[in-house]
Amino acid sequence: MKVELTIPSGLHEITLQQYQEYVKQTEKFADNEEMMKLCAISCFCRVPLQYVRLMKKTDVDSIHDAIAGYFKEKPSMQPIIEIGGKRFGFIPELQSMSYGEYLDLDANFKDWATFHNAMAVMYRPTKTIKKQTYEIEDYEGSATYSDVMLHVTMDVVFGASLFFYHLGKDLLNALADFLEIESKSLRTLAKQHNSENVGEHISQSMSSLREILQSLMLLQKSHYLSVSPI
Repeated sequence: MKVELTIPSGLHEITLQQYQEYVKQTEKFADNEEMMKLCAISCFCRVPLQYVRLMKKTDVDSIHDAIAGYFKEKPSMQPIIEIGGKRFGFIPELQSMSYGEYLDLDANFKDWATFHNAMAVMYRPTKTIKKQTYEIEDYEGSATYSDVMLHVTMDVVFGASLFFYHLGKDLLNALADFLEIESKSLRTLAKQHNSENVGEHISQSMSSLREILQSLMLLQKSHYLSVSPI
């Protein structure tokens, strides 16, 4: 039987929804490399699995190797993207992120099944674009554009993910250094003044910084960072 399929030419032709379907299908074939190959071709070339099984093994291997190569790329974060003719901008000022945005991002960043919700936090429709600056819509919850983000392409997804990963690494290193300096400084101050208040301040500072570190470490250990995609 002749099977016709369209092979993507890069991550820019693979959507997040396709990748989510691939992850879902391969959960039950984690120890079966050949079935994972078939699932990759089925999901990314949009062909029913039963038809992929009828293809020649040499064709399956060749197509899979081509697709697998795309997932070794490390695309850059794209500040402005377009989905369905509508422009979306990446959060321009991360330091101004609201607590609600942070909570929604943290809750959805760790699982591919909910990653479209995380993308809806990171990217929102642009209101104005002037040269290198732009404004995005106010945040009203990830559900507002989560369905739209199912159609975002994987070059955008990996670019944004790697951006947060490297940002997290930098923050972890900076916070670890600060934690050590702050701890030594406050302990010296406490010894000089024999103050219980200073000691209490040390405990509060240490506790607060540990919470931040733990949150960032969880982001670093997300599925897409620890598991080979294809």
